[in-house]
Amino acid sequence: MEVTQEEIQEWRDNKITKYLFSELNETKELLKDYIAEGKTLENNTTAEFVGQIKGINQAFVVVSTAEELSEEGNG
Repeated sequence: MEVTQEEIQEWRDNKITKYLFSELNETKELLKDYIAEGKTLENNTTAEFVGQIKGINQAFVVVSTAEELSEEGNG
């Protein structure tokens, strides 16, 4: 599927997209704080929380990669 740089920019400027990224960032920070405070040691959920953080990070990698590929295709 081809996506133009303009389409990606429209998507990134969309208020729903901005809200989604804000929520993902907030969730990631809350998970990191929870781990840092040692709370996952109480119920052995560290691996689960780390996996969630990695999943959020992967979403950002996918978006960045799509943007880079779009820039290369339009450049």
